[in-house]
Amino acid sequence: MTIQLSPELEHLVRKLVESGDFADEQAVFAEALRLLERRSELRAAIQVGLDELDRGERHSAEEVFADVRARITEVEKAQQ
Repeated sequence: MTIQLSPELEHLVRKLVESGDFADEQAVFAEALRLLERRSELRAAIQVGLDELDRGERHSAEEVFADVRARITEVEKAQQ
């Protein structure tokens, strides 16, 4: 696959690799795609919540925070 980047984006990719945060350009794009996928998942989850609110469904603060803590733990385990 070949992609064309604007000079600004090319510079950003080079800068990220040179900073040592990424091994190479491919790693930059792999992370960018993972983040885009995660953003899409989060938008879908937000929409589920909004739909629940529209239907009058509510969750207690305890339930919400328990869910947030569980998700944080899940993300931390995935990063190990």
